[in-house]
Amino acid sequence: MANHGYSDNILNQIYKIIMKRSLLFLLTALLTLSLFSCSKDEDPKPEENEVEEIFLSSFYTNLMVQLDWDHLEGVDYYNVYFAEKGNDLEKIATIDEDGDRIRFTINEGIQGDTEYHVKVKGYNADSKVIGSSGDVVFTTPE
Repeated sequence: MANHGYSDNILNQIYKIIMKRSLLFLLTALLTLSLFSCSKDEDPKPEENEVEEIFLSSFYTNLMVQLDWDHLEGVDYYNVYFAEKGNDLEKIATIDEDGDRIRFTINEGIQGDTEYHVKVKGYNADSKVIGSSGDVVFTTPE
């Protein structure tokens, strides 16, 4: 009988070791799963960071440049940047007009047969860029 009690004791110890290891494995697995389910998606939502395209239409002569574009939803004001090609763009106007279509005319300092570049950016009330035209390059006629 003593031999039988000795084997029961060993079996109990083996059972306890197996249970502890199983419990440790189960807790580790649950913790790992909970970390994965609680982690946030690191990729920002595209609509939060994307800048909408402003499509500029332009008409120009040797004396003036006329720009117009569709108003973008969420834009409170536009900045117009302009320069002779080869020079850095400079802000020449801030426009806060309402309406479906925005029009702006540059009629000072324009020369014939000259290459210029222009860009329009739209901003919300927090001065965050909502839209941009990209750099538009053109040459005025002589």
